[in-house]
Amino acid sequence: VYTPNVFLTEFIEHWPLVLLCIALYGTALLIKRDRDFIFNYWLLILPAVLLHGVILDFGFPRYSTPWMALLCVGIPAAIVHSNEEFGEFFLRWNIPSILIGILVLTSVSPLVKTTDEYGTSSEYLLEVRDGWSNIYREVGQELNESAIVVTGVDITMGLYSETPCYRYEDPEYSMLQAINKFEATHVFTQDSHYRYDIDVNSTFLFGSPIEPIQVFTSNDFTGRLWSVDHLRLEQSDWWRNSTVQINGSGVHYGDFVWLEASSDFEMLESTAIVRILELDSTLELDAAFDVLAVSPEDLLCDSEESCSSFVRSQHLDRNWAIWMTNTDL
Repeated sequence: VYTPNVFLTEFIEHWPLVLLCIALYGTALLIKRDRDFIFNYWLLILPAVLLHGVILDFGFPRYSTPWMALLCVGIPAAIVHSNEEFGEFFLRWNIPSILIGILVLTSVSPLVKTTDEYGTSSEYLLEVRDGWSNIYREVGQELNESAIVVTGVDITMGLYSETPCYRYEDPEYSMLQAINKFEATHVFTQDSHYRYDIDVNSTFLFGSPIEPIQVFTSNDFTGRLWSVDHLRLEQSDWWRNSTVQINGSGVHYGDFVWLEASSDFEMLESTAIVRILELDSTLELDAAFDVLAVSPEDLLCDSEESCSSFVRSQHLDRNWAIWMTNTDL
């Protein structure tokens, strides 16, 4: 939670302690010589300080740039006016100014090194932003005007794709709640730089009422577009309240079951298998997504009729990804 304490702590952390003390001292000297300095400058930005530091429950260090810059004015003020505070001898030899100047130089040196480090990280950040902005624009070009997207990066994607985008809200049933509340037509996930881990949770995604459409890549970053399957969505509440018994190693979510080799499961009453993907390896999001979106012919079966001829006991040496349906709904 972003509190006034967090706001103040982040602001102070951006200052070397010595430099902060000098800036505060110089600001005090300015106020001592001209009280209008408070009214002409600090009071003007006070509403912004209160807004970002006290009222809002979110914030970033960059929001503090105006008052950080104003506080920096105190540094040269401390160098210039400090001589007048310590008597004629110190004034004649500029001893306070020299000492403060030395302290400033020693404090600034680590900042220069930090700036160089920020340069490298900023270049990578620019690459990341360029890559994802390109992907968001490409996704927007593929969607029609009636499309509504659920994604973890709702604000940024909405701006670049020019499509209404909303984020997940319910921590327990995030996908179902968001799709139903916002009447979403699509879901967008990211293989990296995602806000929520569900973007790379294969079991969760394949058990949700969404179907793979297309992969988008840029600068080695990958995003995935899914469409909402309304038939699966209608059955989602039933599957959410159902438990599939797995004998061995595997996992169940929604209408999806993942079975590892030598494992089996018990079919629920009034259900049927409608799709099976047979694999030698573990369940990987990219591989399974590509089969479903690009090469469905690689599925073991893709309908209730064709899947009825396959018996799990005859394929126990392989891993199965299984999708089911309720035949009574």
